[in-house]
Amino acid sequence: PGGIVVARSYGGHPWEGLMPDPLDVSCSPNGACAATLPAGLWLQDFSAVKDESPRAAAARFLGQASFGQTAASIEDLVDHFENDPAAWLAAQMAIPASRHRDYFRKRAWPPLP
Repeated sequence: PGGIVVARSYGGHPWEGLMPDPLDVSCSPNGACAATLPAGLWLQDFSAVKDESPRAAAARFLGQASFGQTAASIEDLVDHFENDPAAWLAAQMAIPASRHRDYFRKRAWPPLP
């Protein structure tokens, strides 16, 4: 039978509970984590999963922070921004905003101002 994921942690990030039944995970400073499982839930250990490669981490980030990742955007994040999401976000925020209305008017009805 399939399981229900109630908490996750990957790439060294803190644990977070997932809906619809988030599980509270507490970790000590030495890295040991514990949680109390409600009745009917069991633990599946994924600790043997290796850390993400820089390209995989970039793809995951871009999938969440943009309209989707492309090979070019992954390479840009890994190479140009040295896989630093904060630098990528700062660069995105520096790009002037564009409006769909301007794009549409230019192409749909050229005489409109």
